Amino acid sequence: MAKKARGQAWSMDLVIGVLVFLLAIGIVYTLLNQQAREDVAPLRTEAEVVATKLTQDPTTSVAPGNVLDMDKLYSITAGNKQYEDLQEELGIKNEFCIYLVDEDGNVAHILDPSNPNAPKYTGIGSGTGEVMIAGIECGKAIPP
Repeated sequence: MAKKARGQAWSMDLVIGVLVFLLAIGIVYTLLNQQAREDVAPLRTEAEVVATKLTQDPTTSVAPGNVLDMDKLYSITAGNKQYEDLQEELGIKNEFCIYLVDEDGNVAHILDPSNPNAPKYTGIGSGTGEVMIAGIECGKAIPP
């Protein structure tokens, strides 16, 4: 009988050990997952600020009345404003890239409406090479 009790005790130790191990893994996973969610919150806030300022703020709006003004958008894109100045004007600290897509999901290039021979752009952004839009760095000019 002593051998049966010893085997049962070993089994209970194993079950308790596995439960403690699974509990520890669950706690670590929860903490890591929660930290990843917290890191995205400031980016979402800045994205909302940029969207609001580009559509509603009279000084930076490129879409007054919810209609895109290509002249204003192109003036921001074509380098009339330095990236750092635009970043400060929009009130954001992180890198950003603003680009347009059409109803089919294709990238819509930003063109100068008054000059068809002017370069077109994939978007408004830093052009650091970190963000690629359709295989081209964000904010870089594409020859016509």
